[in-house]
Amino acid sequence: MAVSKTKLLLKRALKFPGDLIGYLCGEGDWRLSNTTKAIIEHFIASRNDYESALLKMQLAQPFFQAKWNGGRVNPIFYYLFDEKTSLQPEEYHNDSLFQIEISVDGKKQRSNIMFVDGRLFSVELPKPLKLYEGKSITFGEVKRGKTSQSITRAIDRLEHGRDDDV
Repeated sequence: MAVSKTKLLLKRALKFPGDLIGYLCGEGDWRLSNTTKAIIEHFIASRNDYESALLKMQLAQPFFQAKWNGGRVNPIFYYLFDEKTSLQPEEYHNDSLFQIEISVDGKKQRSNIMFVDGRLFSVELPKPLKLYEGKSITFGEVKRGKTSQSITRAIDRLEHGRDDDV
């Protein structure tokens, strides 16, 4: 256990300056934003008890959540991820995407949750994060999506051209 704590302290010390700059510039935080937290909680509630417990254990680990592209893409960077909390079913590996139907002030939208190697990796939103503050958000269906439907990929296509390998 002491080795794990030492690794964690060292990794946090090395990553902290970059994360602090991100935090001070409004491009990340050591906790989830209210919007991403609500989306993740809705997703967790849609899973079975075992998977829900593992997801809660993942989020109890030290992490930094970046806010890329105005908070449309919100990846979670764990300082020292405990592999025992990885979700094992194949549906959570190979860059898996789940779509969550949301209604923002009565307008339907779709947010995404991405998994990489069994770990919760990111929450994607169709609009910048600030646009969700103070709005009434309700949640609907959670379903498996295709990684080609990722908002990250859509932004990439806009910036770099067509994604032909999908």
